[in-house]
Amino acid sequence: MVATVQRYLDELSPQVKSSVRVLAEHGWYPDPDLTPKAVVALAHYIARGDFGTASDLLCEHFDSIVDSIEALTTASLPDRAAILCQALAAHRRADYALSVPVLLAQTEGLYQDTFVTRLYVAGKKRSLTQVSRRIGGFVAAVFAALTQCRTGCGAPDGAPKDCSPLDRNAIMHGESLDYDTRSSSCQALSLFWFVCWVQNAALDRDRQSAPAANQERAAHRAEGVTSDGPDSCPDA
Repeated sequence: MVATVQRYLDELSPQVKSSVRVLAEHGWYPDPDLTPKAVVALAHYIARGDFGTASDLLCEHFDSIVDSIEALTTASLPDRAAILCQALAAHRRADYALSVPVLLAQTEGLYQDTFVTRLYVAGKKRSLTQVSRRIGGFVAAVFAALTQCRTGCGAPDGAPKDCSPLDRNAIMHGESLDYDTRSSSCQALSLFWFVCWVQNAALDRDRQSAPAANQERAAHRAEGVTSDGPDSCPDA
């Protein structure tokens, strides 16, 4: 799994960053296999109202990498593997009524595991602050497009449903009855894969910062000061 999300996004030009935001505002999330040129072209389709072409191209892309997504995520997320395999199998069979809610649920669970806060929260600033602190401000800005459409979000800029953010609450609460489409399932897949990508980057950053934190704790222990509690459980 790609572990350089921040470096990848930091190196994007302002035009590409703007295009990434356009895609996110319309329910699609960046994948490292999409070239900057492709991202800009997709955003241009959306900007000129050619939503069908943008949706078809993005679906073709995510359908082409679904096997890789399955192999990488089931290996790195073994506790979720059985459910992910079934969700992705449903996507391949075009059983989108089954794949969409499961992918959304797994995305939320993975986000909760990583950032210890919910992806969809009423106070979204707290969630975005967690992402910004651990990954970077631009990734948080991409997530902002999602959290702003937490409930009841209509099609932005007049976009039809296949280029609008999924209304998670309506789907998960049984209110939406028209989400069983290829575009909805591919959008859910793009969000899940983006969160996987960000989670991997967050864990990498944690590992990089761990040595410095350990050295600081060791220095505190040498001075007789620690905030970690006892190094081992006391004898019964």
